Amino acid sequence: MTRGLVAVLVLAAAAGGAAGAQGDPDLGAVYVCNEVLIRIRTEAAGQSLEQRREAVRLRLVQAYATQRTAPADVTLRQVPGGWAIYVGGQLLVTVTPQDARANGTTEAALARLWAARVRDLLGRCPLEGSPTRRP
Repeated sequence: MTRGLVAVLVLAAAAGGAAGAQGDPDLGAVYVCNEVLIRIRTEAAGQSLEQRREAVRLRLVQAYATQRTAPADVTLRQVPGGWAIYVGGQLLVTVTPQDARANGTTEAALARLWAARVRDLLGRCPLEGSPTRRP
């Protein structure tokens, strides 16, 4: 795993936590390369907003650490309780009905939007030293 990726994700989580403590609505934002990857706005599956954000951050770190990642590796699957976004074989986040309501859209539409954002950032922001696909 790259130190750059870990540093970016860890710093983003720390900044989000500190901002959230002051009432910042950006509490659920997950950052990659100083850009918002996704913004989690609701609790789900017994996890607080902060716990969900941290789970997504850790899953992203794990995906980069254990597999080669490229935009084509981002997939959607309908699962009980919503839509799931995967990076390779690693679950990144499940989009729930609560997420959809909080964003004024449907679960499927929000999942497509978040997946497109993940693909975009993986394509534009290859992280230093991260594995890349070879032709």
